[in-house]
Amino acid sequence: MLTDEELERRNKIVEELRENKHKRKCAQKQTYIERQKTKYLENIEEKRAYYRERYHRLYKDGSWERQRNKWIIRNYGITEADYDTRLTIQNGRCAICGKDNPGKTGKTGKRWHIDHDHVTGKVRGLLCRNCNVNVGVIENEKWMGLARAYLEK
Repeated sequence: MLTDEELERRNKIVEELRENKHKRKCAQKQTYIERQKTKYLENIEEKRAYYRERYHRLYKDGSWERQRNKWIIRNYGITEADYDTRLTIQNGRCAICGKDNPGKTGKTGKRWHIDHDHVTGKVRGLLCRNCNVNVGVIENEKWMGLARAYLEK
């Protein structure tokens, strides 16, 4: 059996060991955090360089327009020439409201929205941003019914 003095000394030793273990764990954690920060900052610079180069590749050399043209053909079945012909037929104006300004759309600046029937896929015309949004709302009959009921309250 331990005397009070021995017991007290043992408790001090145990307490010191616990404290040292805690300090060691904190130091390890701090070292880990610093390593992760460094790793993150190194990766962030790589990512910034990648996205900067990608931006210049897509938007500065005109390849963005080529990609957009491929996308228009794939999704709507019309070429850039068809797009231009439609715009000429519409006198450079929105097919619904007649505005000559399409409004800002995306990163490429001002482009007309290609309105199409979602069931058949047939292109109906080129619209400004506001008309395109409103046509989308009008086509949703369920929502229109809910909106009418709300307004009639």
